[in-house]
Amino acid sequence: MPRQPRLDAPGLLHHIIARGVNRGMIFSDARDKEDFLGRLAKMLAWSGGRCFAWALMTNHFHLLIQSGTESLGRMMQRILTGYAATFNLRHGRVGHLFQSRFKSILCQQDAYFKELVRYIHLNPPRAGMVQTLEELETYPWTGHAVLMGRQSASWQEVQETLSWWGPGMEEARERYAGFMAAGFQEPESDYLEQGSGLRSLLEAERRPSLSDSWDLRILGNRDFASKVLSQVEARDTRRRRMRAAGLSLDDLCRDLCGTLGLATAEALGRSKKPIVSRFRALAAYRAVDECGWPAVEVARFLGISEPSLSAARERGRILGCVK
Repeated sequence: MPRQPRLDAPGLLHHIIARGVNRGMIFSDARDKEDFLGRLAKMLAWSGGRCFAWALMTNHFHLLIQSGTESLGRMMQRILTGYAATFNLRHGRVGHLFQSRFKSILCQQDAYFKELVRYIHLNPPRAGMVQTLEELETYPWTGHAVLMGRQSASWQEVQETLSWWGPGMEEARERYAGFMAAGFQEPESDYLEQGSGLRSLLEAERRPSLSDSWDLRILGNRDFASKVLSQVEARDTRRRRMRAAGLSLDDLCRDLCGTLGLATAEALGRSKKPIVSRFRALAAYRAVDECGWPAVEVARFLGISEPSLSAARERGRILGCVK
């Protein structure tokens, strides 16, 4: 059975897992881990993504990320490709470092956020890499130490993550620590790695025979799964329709310029007028998010950098389509 396309759209929460080929090592020392985290920080800034929890093991890693304006696939591809090349060069190896493509489970945030944070951060003690929660508080290769205020990572969303345990940082941190301690005593379960689709509903109804209704790309209930699948399908249908109509970037530009009453030459120039800024934002959003053109191609067409394109797309998403 062919693998299904990855589910992604701005603002969705993903549990990301990548493993070494043949369960081989992907981090051999602190320098490897620092290199990976540096790439992660850079790509989060580039994509507009946000990281709430993470853990670097020996032969795999976990990330809890909310996707930004750039696609999750493109962001992770840049991280993994660059990291693998550097790792191979450093350690004198050749060939693939990671097993197949990374795994991404789209998660229902209100139902699973706290459980995912705990599950990810408890990976090292459950693997015997640290023995106690006290050790985990100073262990540098998970986001737990950052949430506890013992390490720093400017790219990790500390305040928002802890807000799930309370409005004040001190009280929230104390409650989070208690939540971690309770999980530390529980037996390990890997259901948060599986992707359940409609599993919670099916189990509640005791109808395991409906396993063909599960979508292993999703961890959430029926309403959440239906909403996400409808959202992604609507986007993909819109993209297919626009591309099938033969719409080019030039066509999109002319159509938008006509709507805004703007000359094409001025729109594609270096003017900083508000109307030109509005054009760039809407053109960036329509071209990448609605039509599916590669970001690098659209940035080149508009004469702006990829980081500027990401910012323009976010403005365009807020502005919406001009009627």
